[in-house]
Amino acid sequence: MPSSVVALSAVTSVVVLMLAGCDSSSPSVAGNADSTTVTASPIETADPSAGLWDPCAGMPADVLAANGVNPVRGKYSQGVPIRGWKRCGWLGDWFNLSVLTTHHTIDELKASGSYSDIHSVTIGDRVGTMDHQSVTDYSKECTISLPTQNGMVEVMVNLSQVDGGPERDLCAKATELATAFLPYLPK
Repeated sequence: MPSSVVALSAVTSVVVLMLAGCDSSSPSVAGNADSTTVTASPIETADPSAGLWDPCAGMPADVLAANGVNPVRGKYSQGVPIRGWKRCGWLGDWFNLSVLTTHHTIDELKASGSYSDIHSVTIGDRVGTMDHQSVTDYSKECTISLPTQNGMVEVMVNLSQVDGGPERDLCAKATELATAFLPYLPK
């Protein structure tokens, strides 16, 4: 007998035995205890990034170019999508730029403990956060996070590994870019 038939036969036998135990005339283990109805909640399958501003479509090419970013040459999307975020990245002369948006809030960011050197910063009329991380000589970044009506937007600058030039101030560049981009970022 083929193994698929044996497996199907075994599954059918188990189901029949289980159903036989459900006969209302059979005494139950619980006796005459009241029954409880359990209702399953639907599993949320909606995309949590739905409705977010798309930085790849929302950042004007001329604004990127005016700030040292080639909007055509270096555009990339940073690999694997992160659930609940939309992001886009570009390569500058000596830095990498990422602009991200999410429904998460600045308060959630602060509470997460993910950032080690976080402090308040004001860009235009918005009070947000700045975080500078320096894990290694080749892993340095500065992120400006600004509140939006639906969460927050981040402008992240990290050192391009191919730079090889003099030490650069990533947070000064992130502040410069966040200020220049502010009119185009979601409110």
